Amino acid sequence: MFVAVFLIIISGIMYAHGIENIFKEADKGGRLELWNFDPDPTVRHTWFTLIIGGMFTYLTLYAVNQTQVQRLLTVKTLEGAQKALWLSWPILTLLSLTTSFSGLVIYYFYRDCDPLMAKRITKADQIMPIYIADALGHLSGVSGLFVAGIFSATLSTVSSCLNSLAAVTLEDYLKPGYKFATGKHFESHESRSALPTKIIAGVYGVICIFMAFVAQNFGGILQVSLVIFGAVGGPLLGLFTLGMTSIDANEY
Repeated sequence: MFVAVFLIIISGIMYAHGIENIFKEADKGGRLELWNFDPDPTVRHTWFTLIIGGMFTYLTLYAVNQTQVQRLLTVKTLEGAQKALWLSWPILTLLSLTTSFSGLVIYYFYRDCDPLMAKRITKADQIMPIYIADALGHLSGVSGLFVAGIFSATLSTVSSCLNSLAAVTLEDYLKPGYKFATGKHFESHESRSALPTKIIAGVYGVICIFMAFVAQNFGGILQVSLVIFGAVGGPLLGLFTLGMTSIDANEY
């Protein structure tokens, strides 16, 4: 994924003859809001909404998210898990900065001809693939490398999510249901749990493929995913925070 993003950035800088020209056009087009300190919480991109909202978003992602916690549990020691989190910080920061700058690069490239308004694409989400085709399509293999980068980034997340969903479904639903129906405990050794886990993961995979077709009607997929993540992750973070700060809380 990093290779694909860096290809966009390098090609864009060469096309613009320098980073300065990219920032000038972005500022001219109102794409830079670096000093927006508006305290209005309904404004989407301000220092306050990004810092406060981002803090809760990443707390949810790295502290209580099933997928992330399950990854950390694969590390042998607590110290190792802590090191992994600290090492992920600069990598995530670099990814955020480079992907944001790649957006400015693409804006510069299409500053005089919006492919969405020209009906070359049907959604704004498609602007990065069409940039690859227009700016780098003449280079053999680059388009394939970009597709590989996108798929690798997607599959690394989707595979973890499917595994987490399968584990949660087995532990929190099937095992209690099995005990309720038979009066016996489900044997939890690895050989007994492997097959149902694989079947559940396969079912969730089919559901994800179906949702991918449905998602094309949602508009901007990034914004939709953030809204869903906030609606689910916010209460989950609150639940865990309540459990850590109170001994009186119970299921009722």
